Amino acid sequence: MERNNQCSYSRLPCSISHRTTLDLPKGSIAQLGQGAVYDLALTPDGASLVVGSGTGLWWYELFSQSPYALWEMERVSTVSVSHDSRWIVTGHSDNSIKIWDIHRKVCVAWLADQDKFSATVRPAFAPNGQRVAFLARDFDTVYLVDPTTGIHLSSLGNGYPIRFRRGAVVKPVTFSMDSQLVASVSLMDTEASSDFVCVWHAETGELIASLTDYPDFVYGISFSPCGHYLAVGGWGGTLRVWNVYTGKLEIARTDYGKYRMYPCYLPDGQLNCRSLRS
Repeated sequence: MERNNQCSYSRLPCSISHRTTLDLPKGSIAQLGQGAVYDLALTPDGASLVVGSGTGLWWYELFSQSPYALWEMERVSTVSVSHDSRWIVTGHSDNSIKIWDIHRKVCVAWLADQDKFSATVRPAFAPNGQRVAFLARDFDTVYLVDPTTGIHLSSLGNGYPIRFRRGAVVKPVTFSMDSQLVASVSLMDTEASSDFVCVWHAETGELIASLTDYPDFVYGISFSPCGHYLAVGGWGGTLRVWNVYTGKLEIARTDYGKYRMYPCYLPDGQLNCRSLRS
């Protein structure tokens, strides 16, 4: 862990010229990103979109579809924002993980164990703010960490035969809204041809569900407010919703084209989905 690690921060001028609406795929409303885009996350209030790129973190005002700030740093492979908009976690190409104080723009924890973490893992904050979850480099363990200190609290899934192949796509991990359940994504086989989703109890470490009936790579997962349903978005415009406790597939949509799908349940139970063209 390292303190007082600051990024180079730039607030962009209001007159910045940026193409957001030209030559878009059918059904899209904006084109976002500066250079190569590796990951993206919405702030909880829905006002901003944070884009991880080769030049750092780009901050967009969602309503105007315009960038308003750039945090210059090494390439950002994954990005996740806390539910209270206090913290943001970034994953980097050297497999380090950094936890940032958004308001002070200061790194408060630096997890640099290259044998433990992977840049292809998107971390997740518990809604109660007490934990942040990281999927292990070999995808066999979920590490729960205190976001204010970077101290390791507990692990989920030790000893389960989950396989990994280098070069896999970004894998998400997420909490239920009551912070009691954790869902993670792993590879189904050594050929990296498909994914499966595990659901764990955060306190006891019990495996609640293993959803293996998924033919694609998974890019986004989200619990319903009640915690009974899990939405899974994949490559090729696929969106599926499972009942966590029965394993029943409730919704299956496969007609969204060549997009990576990132589902997100709102507090009122409405299911939204953002996408990134493959």
